[in-house]
Amino acid sequence: MLISLVNTGRRKIVINSIGGRYKKEHNSSKYFVLALTGLPKMIEPYEVFSQHTDISSSLLREVAGSEIDKIWIEDTKGKKWSLKKKEMKILKDTANYINNGKHLI
Repeated sequence: MLISLVNTGRRKIVINSIGGRYKKEHNSSKYFVLALTGLPKMIEPYEVFSQHTDISSSLLREVAGSEIDKIWIEDTKGKKWSLKKKEMKILKDTANYINNGKHLI
């Protein structure tokens, strides 16, 4: 999976982690964090940070099955920026595409 972040603000930010929260009915572990090398990372205004990471097939199924409530980026000050509904839909559609094997055709 390729994760790309863009600082659209006017100030530098330091990305500390990328994670999310499961929907309440999913299970007892409410939160998850993606393991990325290169974090924490300072991002200048309008700078792009991209990183490849392996994604577990279970997380891919959870995204496709709408079991994840939110995905966010957290800075070193504890502020979180969540994906918007439209972005979550795109991620879900992509996960469904991969789970159905259409990317292999």
